[in-house]
Amino acid sequence: MTATGNNEDITFGPNFMSDDIPIFQKEDEVDDSDWKDKLADEAAKVDEKVNSDRAQKKDNKTDPGFMRLVSLLGSQAYIFLGAVENPATGTPTPQIDQARETIDCLAALLEKSKGNTSEEEDKLLKQVVSELQMLYVEATRGPTGPAPGTPTQPPQA
Repeated sequence: MTATGNNEDITFGPNFMSDDIPIFQKEDEVDDSDWKDKLADEAAKVDEKVNSDRAQKKDNKTDPGFMRLVSLLGSQAYIFLGAVENPATGTPTPQIDQARETIDCLAALLEKSKGNTSEEEDKLLKQVVSELQMLYVEATRGPTGPAPGTPTQPPQA
């Protein structure tokens, strides 16, 4: 049989598309079902290690780095609220928008770290967020109501 196309002659041999020649040669089947069991065992070991690490973290004492982070952000928020003197100027310089952002960051940290902090860390973070939210409300409302141009809603907890 001959086919013509693109100025070439293509000749097909007598066995072309013959049913007696398998297209794919089937190799001896290999039993590889044990890989699933091995994978499941490895996954169980990893899960066990992760769970034990989490339990150990809960039992651990207070992390000084976390406490410093809360203190640093809290100090910044107090400065931005004008409740504490700005160390650079020596006078209170309220920056309400920055205070709100910092308080929101602390509130997000409180929410996202639930269950992963020690009692002491949790207590400090809750106290700092609560105090700062109250100061924010006082700073934005003032004695006669909200200051012009300040948001009217307190930072979210």
